[in-house]
Amino acid sequence: MLTKKSIFFFLAFLGILSICTSAKAEFGSESTASQEQVEKEVLAQANAKVTSCDKQDKSDTTLLFNTNNGKTVRVFRTRNTSPQQLLMNIYDSKNRKELAACSPAARLTQPNQITYNTKVQNTIYYATVLINKQSKIEGSIIATDQNGKRRLWTEPAAGEVTLKLRISD
Repeated sequence: MLTKKSIFFFLAFLGILSICTSAKAEFGSESTASQEQVEKEVLAQANAKVTSCDKQDKSDTTLLFNTNNGKTVRVFRTRNTSPQQLLMNIYDSKNRKELAACSPAARLTQPNQITYNTKVQNTIYYATVLINKQSKIEGSIIATDQNGKRRLWTEPAAGEVTLKLRISD
């Protein structure tokens, strides 16, 4: 009788221990997921700076994304000008400067890919958004020399890429 009670007690103890362990593991995974979410929110807040373009007027954002290296890319149409006029703004939050401030942008369309480009001084910036093989939207920004031949740097988008197109687009 004593052996049956001790075996029953031992099994009950193991059951409670396993429940506690699995609950602790689940709690730890939620903590990791929330930590990643917090990092994404901090990155988005660090890159969301009011720029000179934002001060001019309210605009219709066409493309918006952040990079891991602290750059924010935004392509937009102003409501006060022609709806076909696209402008690009690139803000580098690490160096706290605008690489492209309200620069006129051109749009190049290819299958599953849209590229906006603008030239600022001796650099051409290309903001590309594409649909990958897994049907997910990816973005990147590329800086080249003034001839467009030599690539200076490339940064992929981090987090969400927002792309809004009109029916006329």
